[in-house]
Amino acid sequence: PGVTLWVREGLQRRATLNIPFAAASGLHVTTDGRVFANGRRSNQIVNYDIDSHEMISVIPGHAGAISYCNYFSDSRRLITTSWDAQVSIWNVNDGHLLRSHRVDQTPLTTAVLSADETCLITGSSAGACRIWNLGDDDLDAPNTFVAVEMGAPVSHVAIDPTSKLCLAVASDSSIEFFSRETGEPVAIDVPATGVQWAEFSSDSATILVIPKLKEADKLSHEVLLIPIDGTTLTRHRYQGPVRSSHYHPDSKRIVTLFGDRSSGFKVVVQDAKTGKVEREFQHSIAARASIDPMGEYIYVLELNAATIWRIADGRRWMTLQNTALDPSPSTKIMSPFTLVMNPHVI
Repeated sequence: PGVTLWVREGLQRRATLNIPFAAASGLHVTTDGRVFANGRRSNQIVNYDIDSHEMISVIPGHAGAISYCNYFSDSRRLITTSWDAQVSIWNVNDGHLLRSHRVDQTPLTTAVLSADETCLITGSSAGACRIWNLGDDDLDAPNTFVAVEMGAPVSHVAIDPTSKLCLAVASDSSIEFFSRETGEPVAIDVPATGVQWAEFSSDSATILVIPKLKEADKLSHEVLLIPIDGTTLTRHRYQGPVRSSHYHPDSKRIVTLFGDRSSGFKVVVQDAKTGKVEREFQHSIAARASIDPMGEYIYVLELNAATIWRIADGRRWMTLQNTALDPSPSTKIMSPFTLVMNPHVI
């Protein structure tokens, strides 16, 4: 197993970094150009330097599967949560554990770090959504409390970019909104019997929701864009079941994958307000579609391959054969996956 680096222009293969464990199930690039491969199966994280291709450090990880990890903006620390119920902060350069805390023995199934890096939201297998105020990075005696208790394991949590509002989706398709500061519930009407996926727009104005139908074996044919201020929502309807849908980083567009095996699959880039389609990409089979953080490329996961499209001209940028994802225990089909576009090197 390994991580391959490509040059953007010309598609030349630059290097392949070998991963010293069974599988790399997550990939992140820091602001200074370092990359880490997160091997959740072996509960390890390996930090590499992209320029030298050398291993920087190995973090032994946790006693359980790693459910979340992310670099801090200083590129010197990363934070992890795990099914062993631990929240930990590590030194990237030497893999040393800086801080760690566990409230109880309940596995942490998902988490998210706020944009200002002062708050972590975790979700547990027991349905608890907990707020961790990191402050000065002191987890020895953290200011932490349970915000909401859901009736099923938490599969996804999110914080709006202004770090004021949080949402949580559980495996029973319920959704809750709550204040990041107080943990108090926030009333936002979601006109659906359940939710398969939800996320905030980057301008914190709306929430994208993929509804869950009553029939367990069927997927919704629509996507809801719900204004946080309570004004009229927008419904986008599609000619097939919605497999995934996400905001473009500019918040003005959304990227939606819909379809089935009988009629084929289509990825559309469309105006969030009017629904006008800017680009569409056809696939005979597709499972998920995601967009890179800079908003230039769309990554479509097929059965055993992945195709990358460039939005600006609709060009097929690359197809990677024998490519698959290794999701965490809490990952559902609607979740976005990592497409790393590092402006420093590729």
